[in-house]
Amino acid sequence: MNQTPSGARRSAARLLTVDQTAEQLQLSTKSVRRLIDSGDLVAHRIGRCIRVADDDLRAFLNARRR
Repeated sequence: MNQTPSGARRSAARLLTVDQTAEQLQLSTKSVRRLIDSGDLVAHRIGRCIRVADDDLRAFLNARRR
């Protein structure tokens, strides 16, 4: 069994639904789906669900700051 020191544990990424992502960005769900389809916003498919990691959303926002 592979164990990591307690200080080195990584927390699980928070996964957001398309609705939650749209709310955070103040966009429609359709706009969020377009961003995902274009590859501008990284998303993960888990079964039939689409989820956006909180870190990926933060990276998306940081890349678009002026």
